[in-house]
Amino acid sequence: MKKLKFFPAVIALGLFFTSCDDAGTSQQAESTADDSEKQEETHEPITMMANADESQVQWAGTLVGVYTHKGYVPVHEGELTLEGNTVTGGSFVIDLSTIVPTDDNYEPEEGKGKEDLVNHLQADDFFHVEEYPTAHFKVTGHNPETNEITGIATIRGIEGEETLTNVTINPETGEAKGKLAIDRQKYDVSFKHPVEDMVLSDEIKLDVSLKLNPKS
Repeated sequence: MKKLKFFPAVIALGLFFTSCDDAGTSQQAESTADDSEKQEETHEPITMMANADESQVQWAGTLVGVYTHKGYVPVHEGELTLEGNTVTGGSFVIDLSTIVPTDDNYEPEEGKGKEDLVNHLQADDFFHVEEYPTAHFKVTGHNPETNEITGIATIRGIEGEETLTNVTINPETGEAKGKLAIDRQKYDVSFKHPVEDMVLSDEIKLDVSLKLNPKS
């Protein structure tokens, strides 16, 4: 009888250790799978440089109730650091001495030609290009879920927090785009004459388009 009592106990003990061993093996497999997923999600940082010949910032400024002037400014230099689809750093610089108007809302015979507009924009009461020839944007954060990049813009030597929206980045083609709307008054960009300044919208809309190449 003692042998019969002992035998089931041995079987139960064996089942217990087998179960523990299976559980340990399962946990180890899950842990290995988790580690594998983490390795797959980890991306090495890649820094890409802006191609100055193919990168630009398009701008639009509206004369209230009249018309909108449009144009672009070439990107002088820039770079973005990517980890997967996330921007972890970067900046770009535009050369305000190379402002190019592209719309047709001009009256040269009345002294309101494209050159006159550029002279206005580059004058000391607007972008003051003689002292501040460039404007900058430095990345401080990126939220891929909302397609927004936050950063610090520097215009006329004044820094301000800004947000690029509708951001799209394609590492394969090297294209990065985003929209930016800035309040020019925030950077002391205004005409000396109040009447002239009042008819110009405070909001300047910018479309940033960068063509990126891998950093050599």
